[in-house]
Amino acid sequence: MKTTEVAGKMTLFRKSGPPKSKIEKRVEKIATSDLTLWADQSLFSLGREISQWQRNHDLFHLTEAESSAEALLAVVREIKRRNPT
Repeated sequence: MKTTEVAGKMTLFRKSGPPKSKIEKRVEKIATSDLTLWADQSLFSLGREISQWQRNHDLFHLTEAESSAEALLAVVREIKRRNPT
């Protein structure tokens, strides 16, 4: 973790990497037991939206599927971060 001193005040910076998305920030605040529910719901939603897209090829369903996939990835990464073993 990097530190710097600006006008006599020391500030801490996160480890290098891109800024966190809204979903990543939200997932950080959720209890671990509830994260599994989020993962299940995201996976279900992802499958449902892909199925809907196969029926009518509406771009809306792919956009929703992408959002579900991003949520699932954020949940899995947070669970992994909390379980380092």
